[in-house]
Amino acid sequence: MLFAGVALVILLVIGIRSCSSGSAVPDGVLDDASLSEQNPPGATVLTVIPTETVSFPFSLSQGIVLEQFYTSTGYFPEDGTEEDIENVLAVKLTNTSDKTLEYLTFTLNVNDINFKFAATTIPAGKSVYVFNTERFAAPGSIISLESAVEYEIYFNEEPSTLPDILSCEIQNGSIVVKNISEYDISSDIFIYYKVTADGGYLGGITYRLRVSGGLDAGETYNAYAPHAFIDKTEIMFAHYEE
Repeated sequence: MLFAGVALVILLVIGIRSCSSGSAVPDGVLDDASLSEQNPPGATVLTVIPTETVSFPFSLSQGIVLEQFYTSTGYFPEDGTEEDIENVLAVKLTNTSDKTLEYLTFTLNVNDINFKFAATTIPAGKSVYVFNTERFAAPGSIISLESAVEYEIYFNEEPSTLPDILSCEIQNGSIVVKNISEYDISSDIFIYYKVTADGGYLGGITYRLRVSGGLDAGETYNAYAPHAFIDKTEIMFAHYEE
């Protein structure tokens, strides 16, 4: 457990760059096609904010709890831009339900200021560090807290990586997708993944890549995935139309 004044340093290294910047991510899922012209993201420092009257875990809903408040300095992961940030309010959430969270948006009123957040693809029992979408500065301490959940959607069927059909080898800047089944896949294949962090995921955002036209049995495709890192990426699920 982290205590007030303790800083959590999350180190991420991307070895590639690209010529275009990311765009807004209204549904929390970004088609991973490019990195920004910013320098590749390095360390993100999350420092616990002292609380005076709020105890944790704080329940946002029956299935989601807020574990801690942080001030964050490093880069902004929520829209694919990797822009530098300083002293931005972030929170740690945990999915305490028995289902994978698909999409969550909520507002925290902290010290009479509203902060908006969004999170996607959080399995049961997992945690995520989420940054407020408007990049508002973090307060020096948490004196008062109210919450309001706008959308809380869970997958109707638990998502799967389709391990009997597809294999995914994560590399720095790419993911190698192979059809390991005996059958051709003729439709587009989508792979969804997140950046991992200490005890969870970094950012509410989920990245997605597309294998256009599918894959024949035994065929391999090296997919460009600029937000993929060896040892810092988790494949969340895969999907294609049968």
